[in-house]
Amino acid sequence: MPEARGFWIRGARTTRVLIQREHSAGPLKLRLNSGLIANQLRISTPGWSDSVSLTPKLPGAIEVPVANQSLVTLELAADREFVPRELDPASNDPRTLGIWIEVIEP
Repeated sequence: MPEARGFWIRGARTTRVLIQREHSAGPLKLRLNSGLIANQLRISTPGWSDSVSLTPKLPGAIEVPVANQSLVTLELAADREFVPRELDPASNDPRTLGIWIEVIEP
């Protein structure tokens, strides 16, 4: 679910994304957030994988070692999903969300 600054992946499934970087030097840096729930993100590229535990409402980050690639394919999987309006009375967001991912450019 793309938005202006990043995208949401849904939980309990694998999502594959292709990211084009304007500045391809160094690792791909991602900012992560699991919203109102604790969650686990599994992330992989060909030949590399890792996981990140996320705490509710606290941002996380990961650097993906992709050398100098300008096009990067990621497989992303969040363990859990949530509907914001079911957890926050102030929200009217009916979407089923997992983890927010934002690419951080140097």
